Amino acid sequence: MKTVIITSPHPDDAVLGCGGTIIKSIQENTQVYVIYLTDGRACYTYLKIKSNLTPSDVAAGRKKEAIESCRILGVPESNLKFLEIWDRELGKPKNFKKALAAVKELVRKTNPYRIFGPVFKNRHIDHQATHDIILEVLKDCPDIEFYMYGLQKSIGKSDLKIDITSVREQRAKAMFIHEIELVYERDIYKILAKQTKERFRLYRRSN
Repeated sequence: MKTVIITSPHPDDAVLGCGGTIIKSIQENTQVYVIYLTDGRACYTYLKIKSNLTPSDVAAGRKKEAIESCRILGVPESNLKFLEIWDRELGKPKNFKKALAAVKELVRKTNPYRIFGPVFKNRHIDHQATHDIILEVLKDCPDIEFYMYGLQKSIGKSDLKIDITSVREQRAKAMFIHEIELVYERDIYKILAKQTKERFRLYRRSN
């Protein structure tokens, strides 16, 4: 059975960037694993949004949302890994090292032929750190394909387009589970929910 890994900098990035692809991969008998690198706790405090939730409450709530979102997509909780690194701190050396070791271990255990993750030169520090972690992993895994999604930055020309028309409603349902994020990103979610294709750019190794 083929295996793919979805790397998600925050609890909602997996479904936003790859939700339809996850559903279709499972339909095609591909095993899907999702690794969440940060806990998303800073989404309110960083943007100075008033809330009765503490950062720890936000982190716990977003983890529950991610589990439920993946259940709708068809990914069992046993295939999810939460590193629970604090949001916006993934690039710190200690956290970067921890995440790199975790992704390497997941790759070793699951032997994926393809990894999905954020595109390069990303304006969000956690997305860029996730991208950089994948590049480190690829140094020892020359046969793994790395397909990049956007969200925080355009991917430019796409190398892979997945038609998600047939699973769009299921994907949208999984997206809107992320109610904590919807407080300030509902309009973006609505736009993404109308997509009929998910687009990815292939990372090309230099010779």
